[in-house]
Amino acid sequence: MLTHLNLEGTGYLESLEGISGLSSLRTLKLLDSNVRLDMSLMKKLQPLEHLEYVSVNISTSTLGGGKLFYDSRMGRCIQKAYIYKEPWEEEPVKVIVLPAWDGLRDIYICRCEMLEEIKIEKTPWNKSLTSPCFSNLTQVNIRDCKGLKDLTWLLFVRNLTHLHVLWSWQLEDIISKEKAGNVLENNIIPFQKLEVLILVTLPQLKSIYWNALPFQRLRYLDIRGNCQKLRKLPLNSKSVVDVEKLVIYCPDKEWLERVEWEEEATRLRFLPSSIEDLKAVRSDLLRKVHAAEEGGGLQRLYQIESIYRSHLLFPCLKKIDLERCPTLRKLPLSSGSCVGGDELVISYRDDHWIERVHWEDKATGEIFLLCCEKVIMASYPGDL
Repeated sequence: MLTHLNLEGTGYLESLEGISGLSSLRTLKLLDSNVRLDMSLMKKLQPLEHLEYVSVNISTSTLGGGKLFYDSRMGRCIQKAYIYKEPWEEEPVKVIVLPAWDGLRDIYICRCEMLEEIKIEKTPWNKSLTSPCFSNLTQVNIRDCKGLKDLTWLLFVRNLTHLHVLWSWQLEDIISKEKAGNVLENNIIPFQKLEVLILVTLPQLKSIYWNALPFQRLRYLDIRGNCQKLRKLPLNSKSVVDVEKLVIYCPDKEWLERVEWEEEATRLRFLPSSIEDLKAVRSDLLRKVHAAEEGGGLQRLYQIESIYRSHLLFPCLKKIDLERCPTLRKLPLSSGSCVGGDELVISYRDDHWIERVHWEDKATGEIFLLCCEKVIMASYPGDL
């Protein structure tokens, strides 16, 4: 009786013929397979009454043409979606309509060069789109969408915790004041649960939001690459309650000096959170960690117990190499530590280490245990 089916990474898989017969199926993972969600697949999955979790690829042509019918049960099952442009799509898709799937937790929209706008599907209970939806959506990752002008649809994502926007050349606003005008009557305040905001190479970006916002949980703000037109951050002296835990990462010191703060009190409150604090963190790490390929390596540090006292954000980390660090019990990772968590490899040589490691929480363990791989090395005389 099959209940869990993981087909992620099966690039040659083109059909799920017979899937409707797996009546006990609860989990179906299809990311990075050659199967895309469309009307045909939706109909095949409908008979699966016990289905609880689906991760799936979706082409922009499917969302651009309104080719997915509304199904409330499937909307609760689809929890992770990867949206991208198929290489064979001849007609550029300029507008996509996101189905209002209540179960959706993570969404990746990547390599949609001609995409100009993202809209939300109207539903029987939200016909005017003036109230929040996507109640479970917490992570949004947008990359290489060079035609997008704004991300105003995020107003409706009230529980968003992680927002990553990278290499979107035409993006001018995260939330457009003009487009938001028709929903402000409901007093929607965005980003109240946002913890991580990463903005990389957005040369036309002028505004995140037009007023200061109450970021009650923000702990990491990363602005890198060419974001030269962004002059003002939506912060005032009361925006972040626990400012001591906030890190503002901006390697461009000249940009940081040009930021227009709401008032002097705001500048004094947030500037200590920026680049100087990050240098202190990095120097602390560099005393313990040396570069290894595209990640960090710890080798023969028999007494090391800690890399850092709390979890950190690693936007570019691809590999962690651990060799003979028997007392290291915890890595500075949480479920939101890595931008491309699926690409990270944690290599280790000690069977007992992987059994003893303490993860931040269950979600962190589930994410990073999949990244761990045992490395078998030949031993040599005197290799102690």
